[in-house]
Amino acid sequence: MSVSSVRSRLRTVALEMDRRLVAVGIVSIGAAIVGTSAVAGGLENYLPLYYLYGSLVAGNVTLITIVVSINQLVLSRDFGSPGQLRDEIRQTIDFHRSATNRADVPFEPTPFFRASIVQLEASASALERSVAGEETELTAAVSTLTGRIDDHVSTVRARLEGDPSWSPPLLALVVAVLPVRYMDFIRSVQRVQSEFANELSSAERTETALEEVRTELEQLDVARYYFVSMAIQRDLSRLSQSLLYTGVPAIFLSIAMLVRLAGYETTAGAESTIGLTVVAVLTLAVGLLPIGLLTAYAVRISIVARHVSITPFDSRLEREPRER
Repeated sequence: MSVSSVRSRLRTVALEMDRRLVAVGIVSIGAAIVGTSAVAGGLENYLPLYYLYGSLVAGNVTLITIVVSINQLVLSRDFGSPGQLRDEIRQTIDFHRSATNRADVPFEPTPFFRASIVQLEASASALERSVAGEETELTAAVSTLTGRIDDHVSTVRARLEGDPSWSPPLLALVVAVLPVRYMDFIRSVQRVQSEFANELSSAERTETALEEVRTELEQLDVARYYFVSMAIQRDLSRLSQSLLYTGVPAIFLSIAMLVRLAGYETTAGAESTIGLTVVAVLTLAVGLLPIGLLTAYAVRISIVARHVSITPFDSRLEREPRER
């Protein structure tokens, strides 16, 4: 198995796979290790189980309380007054219209982004036609720029129109555009505008086409950041919901096991020990499921958030892949 294949599968697990399946996988691996150790060593003293279940009760109560409270605080920032909501809706409609130049594009992430990519491709073609037939340094610079844009459009279009994955549409779009660096394209446009300012002053058509390409790139970057923030908000809400659905039963199950263990002596026969070992491993796995969910969601949210910081400087490591 090649390194690229391993990285692709790890990326799929970290970003695209259902977080519940990832959490179950993490807990299953831990339960297998604990179960193997318990069966191999024998479970003769039940006192450690008291501490384990007591820790699970306290830990899950703390985990659910803190994580759900913080998530609700973050999500509550999206609410506003009717005037603010009206302005946001109008701004969204205006942005949708300006980014696609069409009124028939649905207000859904994937069709909208696909239409925006088509609009960028049209602007790049208009820029290339504006310098057609000329043999100058400006023509070479424009050809290099439009070539990069065409490659990018083809790559993103292939990702958006590829085989459907098990990810929701919004997450599939975010994964497709996550490594894209539109600021690199915008800087390339600005470099052409700066280096060939004299030539562009007498080539109004090319100058206008360059400005249109830059505007389309900015709008795509804004849309990318917006969709990524939407995906993070949805993950936070799903995390809160999943923690409540799994954490509350895990707490009561741990309490029930504490009550059950109170009926056992310090040591027991081999038959009772084997039965209790199986039950203990299964209930501990259920008790650790909220932590597995938190880990699964935290991995994806942290990877996504690392790509969306808006600053005048690039703080990401050079070894991270760049989309050209």
